[in-house]
Amino acid sequence: MFNIKEIKSKINSIKNTKKITSAMEMIAFTKMNKVKIKISSVSKYLINIKNIMNNLLSSNLDYKPKIMSNYNYDKIIYLVISTEKGLVGTLNINLFRKVLININKHIKLGKDVKLILVGTKAINFFSNFNIEILAKINNLNNNLLPEEFRIIKINQVVKNIISLYNSSIIDACYLASNKFINVLNQVPEIVRIIPFIRTNNTKIGNCYIYESDIVNILDKLIYCYIESSIYLGVLNNLTSEQASRMVTMQLAKNSCDNLTKELELIYNQTRQNNITQELNEIISGNI
Repeated sequence: MFNIKEIKSKINSIKNTKKITSAMEMIAFTKMNKVKIKISSVSKYLINIKNIMNNLLSSNLDYKPKIMSNYNYDKIIYLVISTEKGLVGTLNINLFRKVLININKHIKLGKDVKLILVGTKAINFFSNFNIEILAKINNLNNNLLPEEFRIIKINQVVKNIISLYNSSIIDACYLASNKFINVLNQVPEIVRIIPFIRTNNTKIGNCYIYESDIVNILDKLIYCYIESSIYLGVLNNLTSEQASRMVTMQLAKNSCDNLTKELELIYNQTRQNNITQELNEIISGNI
């Protein structure tokens, strides 16, 4: 026999939970739209940087950095960007699975693989594996922090990667993050950012007039290229996180509605049974 008071209490509790999930859904939607605006501008900036670097590589330069040329590499680092919090469905797990598959392929080929981890979820997950972790970074993708703080953190990561590369500790870097496609589709993506991947489909001219030393120009371009690549990865992951959380909260809200309907049906049936029993007792003269 169900207790009417207990059922009523559970219904009220579920309705309160629905209010919370609805609020979290709206917050995630607002945050997603704010970050999504930045993705377009950063993407265009990165494309222009890549075009300039491609054009410079196609010209006859006396100086061409090693980082801008393809070669065989044996010491690899993965920069893995994850979320700080949960309630994002399978967003992190799908990315981690893809990273592990790629790492195992490199290890089988005799490559030395290291990690730089961004986000609490990545730190907690990859700490359980026998893979060397060079750096652990928290709060890089925290929406509550000002954008200036995120830029400073990214600059520190870029300097760390360039220092590792110049010290020959690594000779290739892969960026692993979730790419935002739309609200219902976020794809785990792994992109090699070092060495620079040269393409031939440039859209701007190949002739430039230099007012400074070409060495300084290329070094600055390399820095901007790595910085904007990581920044774009962080923004994509942030947008994917909020989109995934929004969908998760929507599903939770729907579950609350379904469970409330079921409990209300049980409540009404129990109440009706109690009334019927009382009527029977009155009729039979038992009270």
